[in-house]
Amino acid sequence: MTSGSRRLMAIMFSDIVGYTSIMQENESMARNVREQCEVVVKATVKEYGGELVQLYGDGALSVFASAIQAVESAQKIQELVRDLPDAFLRIGVHVGDVLYEEGSVVGDAVNVASRIQSVASPGGVCISDKVYDEIKNQPGLAAKSLGFHSLKNVKRQVEIFALTSKGLVVPQPGPERTLRAIIVDDEDLARQVLREYLESHEEIEIVKECANGFEAVKAITEMNPDLVFLDIQMPKLNGFEVLELIEKRPTVIFTTAFDEYALKAFEVHAVDYLLKPFSQQRLDEALRHVEGMVGKPEPAHIRNLLGSGRADAHPAERILVRDGSKVHIIRVEDIEFIEARDDYVSFRTGGKDLLKQTTLSALEQELDPGKFIRIHRSYILSIDRLSKVELYAKDSRVAILIDGTRLQVSRAGYARLKELLE
Repeated sequence: MTSGSRRLMAIMFSDIVGYTSIMQENESMARNVREQCEVVVKATVKEYGGELVQLYGDGALSVFASAIQAVESAQKIQELVRDLPDAFLRIGVHVGDVLYEEGSVVGDAVNVASRIQSVASPGGVCISDKVYDEIKNQPGLAAKSLGFHSLKNVKRQVEIFALTSKGLVVPQPGPERTLRAIIVDDEDLARQVLREYLESHEEIEIVKECANGFEAVKAITEMNPDLVFLDIQMPKLNGFEVLELIEKRPTVIFTTAFDEYALKAFEVHAVDYLLKPFSQQRLDEALRHVEGMVGKPEPAHIRNLLGSGRADAHPAERILVRDGSKVHIIRVEDIEFIEARDDYVSFRTGGKDLLKQTTLSALEQELDPGKFIRIHRSYILSIDRLSKVELYAKDSRVAILIDGTRLQVSRAGYARLKELLE
């Protein structure tokens, strides 16, 4: 593809399952697994006429001219990876418009492919309805519908199919009405009480318990539960931050001892909100509210709840950025400037750039307006990092940072700077 061009492409996103766990247990083995998977993916993508564009730690993004090439490549990759010890991949394929520029591929289609990948079972390949339409009459390519799914940052529901070729793992539905649940609470006693209450609900299977926010993000991402009982005030990450970092959000019941959050939840009609200490009867009522909601689009009131969790708060003191299996916590005082990049923003901190899928407008609402200012439609600047503003051309100025970085300043941005600095 030509740099800067937009084209309809097939996008394949592959991810190593459980890579973080392997890394924690044996870093050398984890590196070996990743290197072996990369060799297989690179060679196979090239063999089927595709291009491996980016590596994301434990994931890889590739593009193809056709959906058939992408699907055949995905099948072959899984066939080869089966022979590697301790290596398990999930693969997602979608077709859509992408923008190729300077060795990277961006666009909504990339987002959809990555979300579809998370639905696949280890050793399996999932494809979107658009891909299925192109391969359904091809010999040797068969797929089974997994139903319609609501994907984060995707307006329409997407019907997802699992390839059923020999050797590929197809997600299997559990018993009717069985919900896979994760309990997240930093208090052992609170987890124990909830666990005992749930014993009378045969439709609930507790698949994991987590004692802090980082554990919760990892477990929810890897296990894809139907339901999460989520505390709010926890070490490392609070409940709202956990939800911010999760790509495919499950149905959530909040549990907390702080009624200021509970009142906000009730005002916006959350799925439910259990105020500690709660009774067996109160839990039973909450689960009746959940019935019929699992698998449906995320309700608008839950999105509003996440917003309200910050709306009345003080300016953000930290920003969370997810990078593959890693979570970076950026202190706002360490941010030098923020730059808009398509669907992402880039935080410059400590000489490094970290990408987060959000907008500058959203960040303006979170940051202290006395310390951060929008100087251009593409930049937010930390006032503490500003050295001077110079006239670049007629009615055009640049902000020069302490480290010498030069950022364009718009007329409106310069007016805001003058008002703040006067």
